Amino acid sequence: MIETKDKNAGSPAVTANGADVLSEIIPAPAIQPDSRFRWELDQIERAVDELILDGRSLDVGGKATTKAQILGVLQPTLELYAAVDALVIAAQKARLTLNAATPATKQYVKSLKVALQNALGPGNPSLRSFGIASGQRRPLSVEESSSPSRSPGRPASSASPWASGRSRP
Repeated sequence: MIETKDKNAGSPAVTANGADVLSEIIPAPAIQPDSRFRWELDQIERAVDELILDGRSLDVGGKATTKAQILGVLQPTLELYAAVDALVIAAQKARLTLNAATPATKQYVKSLKVALQNALGPGNPSLRSFGIASGQRRPLSVEESSSPSRSPGRPASSASPWASGRSRP
């Protein structure tokens, strides 16, 4: 007996009408540059399976080849395509799950930062080493506090060239 590819092998749950449950949620994998070859490969597999009788041979490249041999050559590549499809669907499903979980986790992290600030006290330098704002502004350095051309909210190094008294063009 010739082994043929089971179109539903390894696929997720199927609805009563035979539709893939995830296909309603996750779009089909994006078309790849070799999608034309894949379509051609699927078509040739169907043609061989339906048009060549079992036990018969076909002259392929000057060599008599049976239906089973032909399908045996095509099958590994078809299985690789199916494996890639399964991985793409799994990655898409994981992205959906991640996107659904992220807002709650973001809110939890925000609350956790506040809790750490409350526990360690405002201005604790340990918080800054982990990227957590201390809740207080750092004091100005001597250079920053003595610079006359510095405007509030702007570091001294980026002060406007027009602040030196030059007129605008």
